[in-house]
Amino acid sequence: MENNVIPGVFCDIQGTLLDYNAEKVNKDVLKMLKGYEKQGKRIHLWTGGDPDDFKEKIAGLGMKWSVLNKHDFKNKTVEIAIDDFPEKKFLDDYKIKAQTFVFYDTGVWD
Repeated sequence: MENNVIPGVFCDIQGTLLDYNAEKVNKDVLKMLKGYEKQGKRIHLWTGGDPDDFKEKIAGLGMKWSVLNKHDFKNKTVEIAIDDFPEKKFLDDYKIKAQTFVFYDTGVWD
């Protein structure tokens, strides 16, 4: 792994792990995160909004992963990013690169 790559899995919350109303957990994404965790990857959840808006919800669902703000990673490279934005939109909007980008297609950005 390159020295300037931030290790771990960084998963978007709203629209990816949770639906856009933050009411339902996407079981496919949750299974993917647990699989990465079993591989020894550190899991981080992140949002383009205010992390405090999601911390209580995430904790209430029994998830013990950190909740971060994507904007704190501007011009950085992460190991793995999972998002419902297509990779180009993700890069254009957040200026974050990923060694591995996993696009979780929700059909919103067709």
